Amino acid sequence: MAKFKQKTEVVFIEKFNDVIELCIEQKLKHIDEIRQDIQIYELANELTVSVATLRRWCLVHIQKSPSNYLAEYRIAKAKKLLRQGVRSVDTAKLLAFTEHKTFCTVFKRYENVPPSYYYHKAQYVNS
Repeated sequence: MAKFKQKTEVVFIEKFNDVIELCIEQKLKHIDEIRQDIQIYELANELTVSVATLRRWCLVHIQKSPSNYLAEYRIAKAKKLLRQGVRSVDTAKLLAFTEHKTFCTVFKRYENVPPSYYYHKAQYVNS
């Protein structure tokens, strides 16, 4: 893979989102073998840059650390899935969280409510 060059904010965000999706897919393929959450060094490797460079780019373009952006990205996707009626445990698996408990903890940290809130809200609206 050719080394990713720093571009504009939009290009960086699109590329970073693509890399996150790729890492989620890779984790899902090997979820039974590898019981480890997505690591920042894996994202940096996919972009063929160092972790320090990835951190610097994230701070410049999105004003967040890579780990905060990764968590917020996954939580945004989780909210969509939960609103569609996908159970919390299945949502956690689809987003390559190694454990449901970890997913719930991260979700609550960023949303101030448990994932079940969005799931039950969707069930109420759909009934």
